[in-house]
Amino acid sequence: MSTGVITQRKSAKRESVAKNGKLGKKSREKRKSRERALSDLGASMTFLGDANVQHDTVINGVIYLEQTIEIEALRQRMAECFASNWRFRSLVKKQGQNFKWILSEEIPDMTVHVTEIDIPTSGEYATQEDIDSFVSSFYGLPMDFSKPLWEAYSIKNVRQVGPEQNADAVLVFRVHHVIGDGISLAAFTQGMYDAEEPDSEENAKDDVKKPKKKKNSNIWPRQSPAEEQLHRARVFIKGIFDGILLPVLPGDSNSIIKRNAKEVGSRRVASSPLVELQKIKEIKDNVGATVNDVLVAALAGVMRKYMEDNGEDVDSIQKVRAGCLINMRSKSETENLVSLKPHQVELGNKFNFLPVHMPVHSTDPLERLYSCKRELDDIKASPAPLLAYGLNQLAGKVLPRDAVLQATHDVFDKLTCVFSNVPLSQTQKRLLGQPVLGMNFFANSLTGTVFSLLSYHGRVQLSIVADTRVVSKPQELVDLFSEEIDVLHKATTRDFKKPKRDNQSANLDVAVVSVALLVFLFLAWQLVR
Repeated sequence: MSTGVITQRKSAKRESVAKNGKLGKKSREKRKSRERALSDLGASMTFLGDANVQHDTVINGVIYLEQTIEIEALRQRMAECFASNWRFRSLVKKQGQNFKWILSEEIPDMTVHVTEIDIPTSGEYATQEDIDSFVSSFYGLPMDFSKPLWEAYSIKNVRQVGPEQNADAVLVFRVHHVIGDGISLAAFTQGMYDAEEPDSEENAKDDVKKPKKKKNSNIWPRQSPAEEQLHRARVFIKGIFDGILLPVLPGDSNSIIKRNAKEVGSRRVASSPLVELQKIKEIKDNVGATVNDVLVAALAGVMRKYMEDNGEDVDSIQKVRAGCLINMRSKSETENLVSLKPHQVELGNKFNFLPVHMPVHSTDPLERLYSCKRELDDIKASPAPLLAYGLNQLAGKVLPRDAVLQATHDVFDKLTCVFSNVPLSQTQKRLLGQPVLGMNFFANSLTGTVFSLLSYHGRVQLSIVADTRVVSKPQELVDLFSEEIDVLHKATTRDFKKPKRDNQSANLDVAVVSVALLVFLFLAWQLVR
């Protein structure tokens, strides 16, 4: 190319810059097409991690395999699945007080994102404790924002690890929460596994194992239609206040597992032994509950037992709330996620946290189950999730980031812990021919303890991320999970005393609805005067 042509092009570029600003119109349009704003929730979580590295808003997942997978084959599968979605190819950049996506069509360097390593160990092979230490070491270390915000590690030096000590290979995945939440990522990662054979021996075995569904006995006290309508009215009224005023409501009782949101420090992870999902279903069928009711009641029992064992006066604690992760997708939208190909899954964050009162003061496991069932039933009928979600979206748009961060800290100061429940496939998956023997994941939040319940292949496991100054030995806490399921199973299969009608709650229904009606009539009278 001649010097004259180059000079002409440089001159034309200078004229375009002079006319349109720093960049010509086409250049500005091209740059704009490569940028995308983060969602309000995604931006808020990114700022949380930026403000406190101990709250890094990263989901850490662990997959246990029968044998090690050849690294190049693993990289190829990761490229086919992960790099098919734009969020796994793109960068997140900070611009002033905001973050934005820088879109890319290029497949990331898989030798950087998927690595084969040996983790530190005192013996010949790494143990489960070594794996937990490896995952724990990531807390307090921010992810590298110069590349897409995910990475995977194939750990070579392990033998007989995992929930049943039968895995000789481990994959650790790290995904920044800005890419997606637990529900969307669980659906997305299904595309990583081998295609299932519809008539395979494994699936046929699973079909045979499924027992006939039992009819719920439903032992809970009955309400008359009028009482039920009154209760629904109170739930609606209370939901309005909960959805709007949570940041200014009184906080939880102090306890040995509560931590101020701004004081969250070094973290440690652990996972419980496996519990058969069938045992949990038997509990819920015996009394007329849901699987989620049983899991939350078991978690309340775990917390009570741990606090008792560590010298807490549990009977005097009246207010312990867990931030329950609420999926804000519609039922059809959630069900549709698992049927999509990885590149079709709309990753992102559509969730909210709402407080669930945990009856740790109750000595009777059946009473704890009844209390959790009523609480969760009320949340399903409450407008609080939608109101809180809408207000969070609005706050992210109109408030300064510092104000959003302060409001977030205020909300989590009201809570003792956070928990989520993610159901995965109930048939065993394979990755490049290797059976997936187990999975667990570790989220993070601004509370002293963060619990994750995950069901896979007919078993349930409880995992925890704990502030080490609150729970110095988190394994001791999660080991109580299987014991508490046994307690509930025993309590619901022997002869038991059915829960009594809660007259105090019924009286409160009448009082709240009456006061609300009087206020409404007074305001109406003032308007028509």
